[in-house]
Amino acid sequence: GILTVKGGTGAILEYFGPGVETLSATGMATICNMGAEIGATSSVFPFTEAQAAFLTATGRAGAAAMARRYARDLLQADEGCRY
Repeated sequence: GILTVKGGTGAILEYFGPGVETLSATGMATICNMGAEIGATSSVFPFTEAQAAFLTATGRAGAAAMARRYARDLLQADEGCRY
């Protein structure tokens, strides 16, 4: 259906799929801001190398390394989850 401010209120939007790997970290941030515009409580993406590159380029290589370490277990959609 069509998402509107009313329809997104209180929702947590999780973005996934092969297209995620083609997005920059700033592109993901833009999409997350759009989630707020439809009333979503939060928006999340799985961890990607684009995010690691952004963290490293902005002086947060330690955070990128930690995210890489936990990406498979904590920063991805749960296996078998249903949408």
